[in-house]
Amino acid sequence: MTLIETLIAFAIFLVCVTAIVSFIPLFSFPSDPLRQDIHMFFQQVKDDMDHAYEIKRNEDGFTIYCETAAERFTLQYRLSGSNLIRRREGKGHEIVLQHVTGLHAVYTDYGADIEVTDKHHVSWKTVVGFRPALEGRERTWNWGNEEPSYRLP
Repeated sequence: MTLIETLIAFAIFLVCVTAIVSFIPLFSFPSDPLRQDIHMFFQQVKDDMDHAYEIKRNEDGFTIYCETAAERFTLQYRLSGSNLIRRREGKGHEIVLQHVTGLHAVYTDYGADIEVTDKHHVSWKTVVGFRPALEGRERTWNWGNEEPSYRLP
């Protein structure tokens, strides 16, 4: 083989590789919409914490106690079958996440770690806590008798 033949073969090889690489995204599977839903759920919980003064763990989820200038209310998140539902003041329900196999909340010094397990047995975690607007207020995280409460300074 001469140098020219080698260069021509190499150029053809590069063109083939470029063509194949450009078509790979056409054969990939679309991303799982559950992943986006979980991120939206975590954002909703963080938004609900804007006016939270207490959070309690339940046997099947957790409850956020909120206070605004106009009212006090509770937001309950609980697992119902394979759906994660949200209830305000114990009335009605809104499905905020589907295809969930587990919901777990753990007390921490700064608030809570929330973990959701999806249908693929993948665990997704986030941290929730008081927003800066609530700093300095006498608010308590209360996780029940087995764990201490946390009071902001």
